[in-house]
Amino acid sequence: MTSRGARVGAAARYLACFGLVAGGVLFVAGIVADSAVARANGVLLIVSVMLLIGATYSAVFAREAQVARREMSRRQ
Repeated sequence: MTSRGARVGAAARYLACFGLVAGGVLFVAGIVADSAVARANGVLLIVSVMLLIGATYSAVFAREAQVARREMSRRQ
């Protein structure tokens, strides 16, 4: 991985963790303030970050599988 790719990956992991923590804080604040809207927004933020992480990892694994298949076909 290039140094730029490593920096982008680190930034993406940092932002994903920040999004999960922000969703958790918003959810807890909704419980404390007895606000259904804040609780729902917290849950939606957590779920959207998790879906984004899942889509990203599935794309990465699909790309790695494609590269592996290409290497196997070159060896034959």
